[in-house]
Amino acid sequence: MGNYLSLFSVLFLAASLAAPPVPRQVTAGAGNLKDTTDIAVVVNAGNPTDNLSLDELKKVLLGQQSRWKNKSKIAVVLRQPGARERTVLLVKVLQMTEQDFKKSWLGAVFRGEADAEPFVAPSNGSASSYLDVYPGGIAFLPGTDVRRDLKVLKVNGHLPGDSEYPLK
Repeated sequence: MGNYLSLFSVLFLAASLAAPPVPRQVTAGAGNLKDTTDIAVVVNAGNPTDNLSLDELKKVLLGQQSRWKNKSKIAVVLRQPGARERTVLLVKVLQMTEQDFKKSWLGAVFRGEADAEPFVAPSNGSASSYLDVYPGGIAFLPGTDVRRDLKVLKVNGHLPGDSEYPLK
């Protein structure tokens, strides 16, 4: 690799160093998003999607739904195994163990149903930055860590902070 940087690395670095967009107020169902540790489903602010059912979210997480309604490619961004954000998704959405999840993705890639496994972000900040570089990305962050310039999707019609929100 040496002095060679991949296109993704260059774009990721450029987005990380760029000035942040003008902030907008992101609120949760029962108040300010920054007051909840519910796991928010976040996308680039330009993404036209506003709501996902738990079934749609499951399909996205398993690579079975690979495109948004506007036909842009979905890129799943997850924290590393053991992170609370990832554990909540495995338990509440997928009802899978980490091993079953990995096997599912390896099989999907092997069969040609998916290009690659989800991107593993080492921090919530890097997961947020990925959404700057890849507008089709979807990440999962505690409400306390969601940047104001990202779009928070409803899940089953509820926002983080709602008593009925499923990703607690």
